[in-house]
Amino acid sequence: MKTLKLFGILLMFAVVGTGFISCSEDYESRLPELLLKNVSFSTSESGLDSILLRNEDLTFYDIKSDQDWCHPRFDLKKSMIFISVYANKTYDDRTATITLSDIKDGKTTRTFTVSQAQMDWVELKGVNTFEAEMKGGTIEVPLRTNIGERYTVEIPSVASSWISVVSKTRGLEDRTLTLNVAKNNSGNVRDAIISVVYNDITVKFKIMQKFDPVFSLDVNSISIDENGGIFDILVNANITVDVYPEDDWVQKVGNEDLGEDQFVQKLEVLKFDKKIKERKCNVLFESAEKFGNTELRQYLTVTQYRHLFINKDTIQMTVGDSLDLDEHLFNKDKLVLTWKSSDNDVVTVDAQGRIKAVAEGKANVTVTSQDGKHTDYVQIIVEKPKDLTKFLTCEWDTGKDITGKDTIYTVGCTISMDADGPGIVLKGYTFYNDNVAQKTVEWDGKYLGPNSSVSSADVQLKKQKNYYIDWKYTYAMGEYTLRYSMDKKVTITKNEKPAATRRNAARSRRR
Repeated sequence: MKTLKLFGILLMFAVVGTGFISCSEDYESRLPELLLKNVSFSTSESGLDSILLRNEDLTFYDIKSDQDWCHPRFDLKKSMIFISVYANKTYDDRTATITLSDIKDGKTTRTFTVSQAQMDWVELKGVNTFEAEMKGGTIEVPLRTNIGERYTVEIPSVASSWISVVSKTRGLEDRTLTLNVAKNNSGNVRDAIISVVYNDITVKFKIMQKFDPVFSLDVNSISIDENGGIFDILVNANITVDVYPEDDWVQKVGNEDLGEDQFVQKLEVLKFDKKIKERKCNVLFESAEKFGNTELRQYLTVTQYRHLFINKDTIQMTVGDSLDLDEHLFNKDKLVLTWKSSDNDVVTVDAQGRIKAVAEGKANVTVTSQDGKHTDYVQIIVEKPKDLTKFLTCEWDTGKDITGKDTIYTVGCTISMDADGPGIVLKGYTFYNDNVAQKTVEWDGKYLGPNSSVSSADVQLKKQKNYYIDWKYTYAMGEYTLRYSMDKKVTITKNEKPAATRRNAARSRRR
């Protein structure tokens, strides 16, 4: 019984195997019957195209491209072949072969081609700026292109009167685009941007034409007094000239074209009231265009001077003080002068410029030339004199060094101004011992203000005998001496200048 069952099973496998062999031998690929076509992309841009194989079962087919820029694929539901390509960035047309294979029979294949157009191109070979001589001539522009004569040359309308095309080029080869440039009679360097255009491709380059410039100033320096004013500078130029004053007290106020390559530049100099003898300003005249490596520029030096001024803005005095303003006066041309006080109850002034502080307050003292053209003033601030013994203090700094039987004493002094005191200017000091000067120090001026101190250098003495220090200082317009004694007493005296000395000094300055 078991033998019969085994025989039946073997018989069944034999029948089924025969059926499979029969089916495989009966399969015939439909690949040769497919309506395939070559695909062409007419531009160099990336793109997508398709082939419809209506109601065709593409399950048993494989598709491949021999180029990596071309990618085919099946859409099984739509029975379509889609072909996508990358942008062609080469200057040549290109072709890919697409192969379809029947994976069921393993032997049937079909092919078709996909072609893509080259990238159209125009480019400059080398520089993008070309210079023409003033007399004109031809400009040869080296190009590389693969579009034949299909490009156009665009010249701006403003340049069409002096630039024209002589020839065109073709092929992606070294070629020359020749342009004719007329003589430059414009009066300036000129330029134009030329475009070589084909579809979306635009190549631009610049043509610059030289110009032989004429440029000079009629003068290179001027002088003007403190009242300022407007003056004219004649400029000889066939070019556009920019003007740049280096300081804001010289300003441009227009120009006038005279023709024949000349124009007048107007400059205004503002009023000069700073208390100095003169000031200078360079005015740069510079070509607006560059001519090769040549820089065309000229400088005009403007000097503004003062005839008359008092070299102080304010002067502080104490009631009763006198001062020769002639000491602070600059009178360039020795002008005849008049003096005036704005308040004679505070400050008086005589015909020679000597002022006297009469009472506490403020007043302006004005000096004016006889013709009235030049004037200046100084503010005088008059204060009641302060008793500086209430504000100035001194302190000794002493020590000694004993070597054997010898003793050396060191003495120094510090002078201080109280926080409520005024400011003074220390001129120096002299240290005395037994009425003999031991050390003198002079300063141009060391300010001692409120709540501050200044110390002297130490002096070495073999013996101490009635030593003291004299501090010299100025306060308001007066000169004073503060004496600080060994027993720590402060004495202040005002130093009076002899009248004859003052008169001689004033005469010397007026000479």
